[in-house]
Amino acid sequence: MKALRDVEPQLAAYPPVRVRVLRNYTLENLAPLLRLEGARSKLAVETTFADFDTFEQEVLDPQSVTNSEPHDLIVVSLWLDGLLGSPRAGAPDAAAIADRICSLLDTLEQRTTATIAVTSFVEPATALGGARRTDDDASILATVTAVNQRIAARVAGDIRIQLIDMQRLVARIGRAAATDLRFWYLYHSPLTNELLALLAEEIAASIAAAKGAAKKVLVLDCDNTLWGGIIGEDGMTGIALDPNEYPGSAFHDFQRQLLELKSRGVLLALCSKNNEADALAVFDEHEHSLLKREDFAAWRINWADKPANLRELADALNLGIDSFVFVDDNPVECEFMRTAVPDVTVLQVPERLYEITSMLRDFRGFDGLIASAEDRMRTAMYQQEARRDDARRTSTDLESYLRSLELVAEITRARPDDIARIAQLTQKTNQFNLTTRRYSAGDIERLAASPDAVVMSMRVRDRFGDYGLTAVGIVTIDGAVATIDSLLMSCRILGRHLEQVFVRHLVEAGFAHDGVTTVEAAFIPTKKNQQVADFYERVGFARAESGMPSDVPGTTRFHVETSAKLENDPDYITVVR
Repeated sequence: MKALRDVEPQLAAYPPVRVRVLRNYTLENLAPLLRLEGARSKLAVETTFADFDTFEQEVLDPQSVTNSEPHDLIVVSLWLDGLLGSPRAGAPDAAAIADRICSLLDTLEQRTTATIAVTSFVEPATALGGARRTDDDASILATVTAVNQRIAARVAGDIRIQLIDMQRLVARIGRAAATDLRFWYLYHSPLTNELLALLAEEIAASIAAAKGAAKKVLVLDCDNTLWGGIIGEDGMTGIALDPNEYPGSAFHDFQRQLLELKSRGVLLALCSKNNEADALAVFDEHEHSLLKREDFAAWRINWADKPANLRELADALNLGIDSFVFVDDNPVECEFMRTAVPDVTVLQVPERLYEITSMLRDFRGFDGLIASAEDRMRTAMYQQEARRDDARRTSTDLESYLRSLELVAEITRARPDDIARIAQLTQKTNQFNLTTRRYSAGDIERLAASPDAVVMSMRVRDRFGDYGLTAVGIVTIDGAVATIDSLLMSCRILGRHLEQVFVRHLVEAGFAHDGVTTVEAAFIPTKKNQQVADFYERVGFARAESGMPSDVPGTTRFHVETSAKLENDPDYITVVR
């Protein structure tokens, strides 16, 4: 595969990701496709497969590779023909099949900390067609539907399990292009390479979501992207956006998709060559525009080149440019963006405008395991930050500005509803992150339940609004020593001295355990966290004379014997415990 050979030299620099596949049909051709898709998210994916049709043994045996070795993602993908049993035993028992699979998922969650992806079932080889499909219990098609529904109900809302809808993938390319029964009967390998490529995209999206590598910002052109026509030439009444007339109906539905993405936490931004007043007037005044000015976190509407404008948007939003997706109708602008800013994902509006909604429907880059409250509030948070910036510019000094914020910090042990957000922060926070250890939702669940660990979080709000859950600390206990395993904070709350408030509470949580006489901590350097290299010393920790032999090169260790040695909390921050 030439595309994989081209990216293979880069993979050594990407974080490794371990994927384990449990199956009852041949899937080995998935591995190179998954490695290629992972590379597009800057992840080096290594895939291993359990032996053919040993999925239950792998799950139930505590010593199996699946249970005894760490994996980032476990894929459970089964072919229904292998689960139906003898037809002389009676109609297929959909409930029994579904319960069998759900039980395996339950066990995997208990025995591993990996994220789990499970594929739904497609029509098996033995399904009968016909103009009239029956819904009686004897119908294999009815069995497929019933099993899929029960599995979907089991995984709904489970932050550790992602359901991959195989029927939707088959529908995208058609059943004839998706499966080849020759290879099912010859090699138990029913999926074509075309369907395997789509499955690899879905699995890679699950990995990216679990590893915090999902895209975060959708940057949109305006003319012939959000509406048909050119606002500067056609005017408000001349652009196409009427939901009752094509092509306006296609653009109207595209805007509906964008609002759904925003509700999931994707930031929307504008990058358009236009007169700003003309473009913004569409969102303010056009009767058919679903998008409003307040739906956008930022915009650059001017006549400068779009790559430069997109870099400005990245700076303004304080996000890595590789988390941006750019959409434009102009092939010249799209190619310019690909060349000038290769880390940006570029999507071009289809020439056949009725396909514009398919463009986003089939793009997996924004997929997340679950949308947290902070995700859903993200656009509002950026707008609140703009108002804070205005207040900062009018303040006479930093302290008066900080007092004017009326900061409140709520510090608590991790609650069940916080697990997804805490795991998300460990995966994506890089700048204020003292050890940069990455944890899955399963890892956080285990730590939070352990008597020898404390997982704490901090929510922050001020007079402008709620920052959400923005800080995480993990403390582990070993005899007389408590260790701050992880300390990380969103950059949105830095510069307010909240970090010293939070670390004091972590230290106190460590000393609260019987017998603990010392709290230790470490700084492990990365390319992005140098700003916190001296953090522990600044807040009152003493530097250790030497590290441990197992330390990562450059690691610095610190300790403190009493929380009294730490800096006092600022009096302008109200702490709620």
